[in-house]
Amino acid sequence: MKKQALKKYLLVLNLFLVIVFLGFTKNVRGEEVAKLLDINLKNATLYDYDTKENVDFTSDKDVYLIKQNSSGISSLTIKNVSDGASYTINGEEKSSVDIDYSKFLSKITVKSGDNTKNYYFIYQKSDGTIPLIQKSSENESHVKIAEDMLKTWKNREDSDKKNMYRLPYWSLFMSKATDIDLSDGYVSDPEKDTYSQATVYSRNILQLIMLGYNPYDFGESHMNLVEGLRSLESKETKLYGAWGNNVWTLMALRACGEEIPYELVDYVRTSDLYNLGMGTDIAGWALSALKGLIPESEILKAAVTLKEKQSTTGHWGNMDSDGCIITGFVGAGINLEYLNFNNNDILQLMSDSWLEQLNKQLSESNPNHEMFKDMIIALGDVIHGNNVWQRYILDENKWDKLIQEATVLSVKYPNNLGLSSALKQAKSDKEKIGTGKSYFTLYDEVAKLNTSYQEKVHFGIKYDGLIEPIEGKHYYVKITENETENETHGWHQKVGFFVSKKECPLNQYGTICLVDKDDINYDDYTFEYMYWDASRTTDPTKVYGKDIKVKILCFVENDNWIDDDDQANYTANCKVVNWGPISLDGTKPVLALSLDKNAYDENNSLNLNVTGKDKIFAKASDKASGICNILYQTNDGEWVTVYDAAKDDKIDVDNDCGLLEKEVEIPVSSDATTMNVKVIDVAGLETISSVSLTRNPAFSSEPITKLIKESISDLTWNILFQGTEVQSVNNGETTLEASSYDVNIEAGTLTLKKDYLSTLEKGEHLITINFTKNGEPIEAKLTAKLIIKGNTEFSQEVVNAINAIGVVDLTKEEKIKEARKAYDELTSEQKALVSAETLKVLTDAETTLETLKVEAKKAEEEKAKAEADKKVANEVSSKINAIGVVDLTKEEAIKEARKAYDELTSEQKALISAETLKVLTDAEKAFKTLKEKSEQSIGQVHVIIENSTYSKSKGAKWDGILVDTWVDLKEDSTMMNCIKRVLEDKGYTQTGADQGYISEINGLAQYDGGTYSGWMGTLNDWFTNAGFDNYTVRNKELQSGDEIHVMYSCVGLGADLGADWNDKNTSLIGLAFSTGKLDKSFTSDTKDYILSVSKKLQELLFHQQLIIKTLR
Repeated sequence: MKKQALKKYLLVLNLFLVIVFLGFTKNVRGEEVAKLLDINLKNATLYDYDTKENVDFTSDKDVYLIKQNSSGISSLTIKNVSDGASYTINGEEKSSVDIDYSKFLSKITVKSGDNTKNYYFIYQKSDGTIPLIQKSSENESHVKIAEDMLKTWKNREDSDKKNMYRLPYWSLFMSKATDIDLSDGYVSDPEKDTYSQATVYSRNILQLIMLGYNPYDFGESHMNLVEGLRSLESKETKLYGAWGNNVWTLMALRACGEEIPYELVDYVRTSDLYNLGMGTDIAGWALSALKGLIPESEILKAAVTLKEKQSTTGHWGNMDSDGCIITGFVGAGINLEYLNFNNNDILQLMSDSWLEQLNKQLSESNPNHEMFKDMIIALGDVIHGNNVWQRYILDENKWDKLIQEATVLSVKYPNNLGLSSALKQAKSDKEKIGTGKSYFTLYDEVAKLNTSYQEKVHFGIKYDGLIEPIEGKHYYVKITENETENETHGWHQKVGFFVSKKECPLNQYGTICLVDKDDINYDDYTFEYMYWDASRTTDPTKVYGKDIKVKILCFVENDNWIDDDDQANYTANCKVVNWGPISLDGTKPVLALSLDKNAYDENNSLNLNVTGKDKIFAKASDKASGICNILYQTNDGEWVTVYDAAKDDKIDVDNDCGLLEKEVEIPVSSDATTMNVKVIDVAGLETISSVSLTRNPAFSSEPITKLIKESISDLTWNILFQGTEVQSVNNGETTLEASSYDVNIEAGTLTLKKDYLSTLEKGEHLITINFTKNGEPIEAKLTAKLIIKGNTEFSQEVVNAINAIGVVDLTKEEKIKEARKAYDELTSEQKALVSAETLKVLTDAETTLETLKVEAKKAEEEKAKAEADKKVANEVSSKINAIGVVDLTKEEAIKEARKAYDELTSEQKALISAETLKVLTDAEKAFKTLKEKSEQSIGQVHVIIENSTYSKSKGAKWDGILVDTWVDLKEDSTMMNCIKRVLEDKGYTQTGADQGYISEINGLAQYDGGTYSGWMGTLNDWFTNAGFDNYTVRNKELQSGDEIHVMYSCVGLGADLGADWNDKNTSLIGLAFSTGKLDKSFTSDTKDYILSVSKKLQELLFHQQLIIKTLR
């Protein structure tokens, strides 16, 4: 993990611990507190365990370091605890203990009621060693025991060692932990795994990284397993599931260099680390997985807890559980002697308890690795001194080593664009969090050139001697076409696979079954399982999809029968073969109709109770080929297409699947009584749904409901009867006489007669119209509330509404609108009863409201402008403040900041503080000074460009020395821009300088002189091992008086220029000085010389010539 990430996690976790500690120790009335308040140390000093700083004891900290002052006896004494609390030291009821540094630590437990608090005091000797902390590989006795326990494992037959498919992933982890040679072995294939949970992704990722493969881009399918793992992260909790999913995810993400959610670390720290319900396996894994992510004090507390869970026999469960604990303690860096039990060495106890069982299982013909996998890993970890998964955490050292190797290879293979691109990206990403993909992309490129970076293994299982089924001989295929008049677009309804005696080789029988993956366990397919009388058919009726590839397990038997019952359990002689692709869809699409797009039910009849733009909704779905067309038919008329996948969604149905779900609206005409809807999928299969359409009666216009008592007349309502008839009319619960109203279905009216209405009292009358359809009553009804009042009452209601307006503000808009509406609906006689003063109250309120709305809008616009000005000003301030420390790279940033400021309005400029503006002006002044300084010459370098290896007679555009001149050095000079500048000054062309590699100079390009030809360069006669851009004045790699020599090479990456990457000879063949005289002639064998120079000498330049120019 990057240092920034580690710092981040430790900071957050420490903050979390403080919060939790405060939360648990808050004293609520009536609650008993358990605290150790003070201690006394004799001949020892107290330190904070994590910071190693000398501190005084406080109750807030629970893990300390006790360092022995001298060789005398040290002691720890409890001085004070919280009122009423009891205490123990190392489980004993006493207040003092003499410190025995061989006992590793003391634990003080304070208890009050139900509250318990533990304090840990870790021992440190006077020489600085902490007995509790020791790498297991430093304990020779433990290493010897581990090696002895692994002898049978390591002495297995090579064929067994190579078969890491026996227990997928775990066999590899065991082999890696114990340094088994993996070459030419068989491991599980990630492309053929079933990814049901995070542990599956994690184990595949860890396997690939251990083998040297890229988990971001693996196999022919270019699997991105890291992306797959990340997709399982819960958006709410940031976790990856139950059981071991989270701790395995943590190990995998650390190996990938991925950014790790704090929530994941915290869950593993608080839950998995103390998960003792799973036989302590998860807790052991978590102990090593968290190393380096949480404070060491937290690791130690968990280790003590696990130690205390040791059973009365010294174990934590079975062999695997013990192995998980051992590997956890090794990964945490804790001395395994801390786990010694009843004076028995813990590793010797493991050997005494498990070695016989381990050897017995390993000696079996088909050993079950599941029974001892964690113990094997633990023993390998003991020898290495760290956990096998920890060894593959992507850290700074791995980054540095890979970049160093890639840099060397980039010099050796300068034209490898994949390597150079990956190296450039990796250097850019190295210090960033979550850039593992960049690391492994570079790793892939390095592995192509340095084969030691990848294990040579086979992904998948190997079975020899199996008969390869041949289509038409061992089996045949029968394809069923779709029985439909619609176009099938290349889809089929069914495919069947058949085997019979005549399709098999002479005197052999065949059977077939379908399997879902290549890497099946052939042991499961015995003679008994596969054998059939004479023939067998397999019909994949449940298999559907586009371009599916069917996996067939074909069994060919050499005998006519199974002649021994025992043979029934033997593995069948079978082979998985792929057949296809073929597009299969034997399932018709599904269709649902509804009036409500949010509620689709099985409907035989739809009641269209909405007038006007009638419509229904149709939802079609399909499992394989997808939706092609949706059509509808009204009253058995013509079919009308409402959806065409090719036209509406631009789907190429001849090559692609349609949508698996499509929802459409279907218009319904006013005369429609039945509706048929058809959906056709791309495979040509169709489904038709039919519904009858009914409509409720409805008012076709808003019914008049207000009547003036003084002027009652007939009242007519307009009705859409929709095929219904009026059964009765009620006023409240009273049924009207038929003479009280007239019904005209053709005209669509119902009229309440004047004679009846005149009998009604003033007030409200609920009129209900009941209907029948086809002679049967229906539930649908129409109701209207009839209001009968006098003119005075109608006008008084309006006066009351106007007077209720009150003081006008913006909240009164609805009241004013309602009062105006009520007034406008009055008759002329009723309006005359409203006084002019009252009407003026209404009109004044309307005028005031409009004024207030204008003012509010203006205020809102001014507020919006002020906020916009502030936002723009803040953006400009941010640009200015983002300039930072001024150097020559900040020119554009300064210009952009000045441009942004100058484009501000005067109001916006006023929002820029004087301090911020000063930052800009100071930056401009500083940049101007730097610019002027950078353009000053600080010396010169000698640049030579020549082609001495590829003559014009052999086809070169030119040969000899092209450039031999001195170039001025400036502050921003690099080896590359010096070369580029001199070529431009001389009028010569070049290609690639701006991209970091020169591939052509004045028409002479790489590959012109052969497969390995191209331009190379030396600086002071040394071949550069990085790009020319990396040698700069600023980093002092380029200095005045240096010589840059660019040369064309034709052979062996510069071998014809003195570059021998394998020769370590550092001798010189020439040495020249700008002044002075040597006391003897220069030879390569002579190492000592005296140089005589003038007393007035101010500067001395020298130039060496090397025999081998690749060693610096």
